[in-house]
Amino acid sequence: MRGPRTMAPDLFEWVGLRAHGRGFEMVVWALVLLVGLALMWRERVAGRGLRDGVFGWLTGGGLVVFGVWRWFGAAVLGDLFFGPRGLVLPTYGVLMGVAFLVGTSLAFREAERTPGPPGGFGVIDLAFWLLISSLLGARLLFMVTRVDHYVALCTGEAGDCLAFLRIWEGGLVFYGGVLGAFAGGALWCRRRGVSFLRGADLFAPALAIGHAIGRLGCYAASCCYGARTHAAHGVHFPAWSSPFNNHLAAAQGEEREWLLEHMHSHAVIPVQLWEALGELAIFFVLILLVQPRKRYHGQVILTWAGLYAMLRFALEMVRDDAIRGFLVDIRLPWLSGLLGFEPDRVLMLTTSQAIGIVMAVGALLLHLTLRRRAERGVREALEGWRDLETEPGEGGEGAGDPGTG
Repeated sequence: MRGPRTMAPDLFEWVGLRAHGRGFEMVVWALVLLVGLALMWRERVAGRGLRDGVFGWLTGGGLVVFGVWRWFGAAVLGDLFFGPRGLVLPTYGVLMGVAFLVGTSLAFREAERTPGPPGGFGVIDLAFWLLISSLLGARLLFMVTRVDHYVALCTGEAGDCLAFLRIWEGGLVFYGGVLGAFAGGALWCRRRGVSFLRGADLFAPALAIGHAIGRLGCYAASCCYGARTHAAHGVHFPAWSSPFNNHLAAAQGEEREWLLEHMHSHAVIPVQLWEALGELAIFFVLILLVQPRKRYHGQVILTWAGLYAMLRFALEMVRDDAIRGFLVDIRLPWLSGLLGFEPDRVLMLTTSQAIGIVMAVGALLLHLTLRRRAERGVREALEGWRDLETEPGEGGEGAGDPGTG
């Protein structure tokens, strides 16, 4: 038995906008073309050639080429990229946009409050490239976990080789987004002559609060859901959501009849909400405890990395979405018993847990290195001040006094 997957209301449905058809796609691709031209024009006005403004020139050129290609396909060939249903913008996407705006505004405010580059407007420019690189990284890591799926789509009868571009249909991995943002941010900072660690510190609280908002979107989209539970805090997802579909596929006999009768999933742990609360707690730790006492560039982002890695490692044990892949099957019956699971349940090691271990260890080592370097710099500065105070003479008090001798 099959049916449409229930998602949170689409934004276009809320406002009554026609988001499908040839005319709509022609407008969309024309806007993409204009954005590409604007990026290239900005680099030209700033006097940056291809070497200095590679982000702007290549991204702008890519958008121009893609926009022209898709506009021609929609206008002349009737080839609709979004399909007959049109562009869907579910609550997940809306909340991701809100998260980006909230995070950027926080980073802008902190940049304006503290001295040094990047300033507020530099943060806005950096945020744009972080958005692009994070989406690219999140999508690439998702595709790595599902290579066979996309190869089958491209080589199958439908020949859908552009499926990997439809990020609005879901399929983003948070850790991939973080890695992509770090790579894009590092390249931007290097080309602008800006301290990468300072830039990362500016965006660390934004990353925490933005991710908390984004996890609410995951809850609305029924992705990244938790394991089945009989506890009172369990939640049910509606028919044809991801949990319902997976529970139905694994069910037989009376259990299957129960699911079809009630038309909702079994109760599952609301791990999305738990992660949102965890990230919110990390956000307050960063802005109330770490930022005011910051002793070196990189301290804020490293604190976030260590805390989030521990949070994510723990939450992965109670997640149950089918997309997760295990690198190694590790069972801990005693821990499964404490969590209320079957003794033979696999608790680790997922891809995200492995990345979390590397992230936590790396954050600790970098913290020790940078803190030691900062302390050494303070000592050298103090010694320099002492040297300046004793420069008039080398013989202690009275040395070099013209009235002695």
